Amino acid sequence: MEGFQFRLLTGDALTSEIWGCLMGLKRAWDGGFKNILLKSDSQEMLSLCQNGAPELHESSSLISEIQEMMQRDWKVSLLYIERDSNRRADKLAKRGLSAAYGLQLFGPTAMEQILHEDTGD
Repeated sequence: MEGFQFRLLTGDALTSEIWGCLMGLKRAWDGGFKNILLKSDSQEMLSLCQNGAPELHESSSLISEIQEMMQRDWKVSLLYIERDSNRRADKLAKRGLSAAYGLQLFGPTAMEQILHEDTGD
C-alpha cells in the first residue's frame, strides 16, 4: 500500500481532486499496475474524467491528460464512494492542508502511522 499527498499553491477542492486523480494514475502506471479502480468522493471529478471538460474549463488540460492515460493499455474503472468509506484518502487530504507544497509519497509503514495518529488504533 502506498499513499501520497500533493499540496497545490492555488486551486479549489475540485482542482485538488483532479490533480490527485492524475498523480494516482501516473504512480499506478509507473508501478506497472494493469487493473486500476479509481475511487473518489467527487462526483464532479469522476464525471469530468469520464465525459471530458469544456475547452474553457480551468482544468481542461489536466482532464485531457487523465483521459489520455485512461486509454493506455490497461483497465481503469471509476467508482464514486462516500467520503467516510475511504478513511486513508480523507486523512491524507486533511494532512495535505498543512503540509509542504508539492508531492509527498508514503510507503506502507508511513501509511500505517498516518492512519493511527489520531485514532490510537
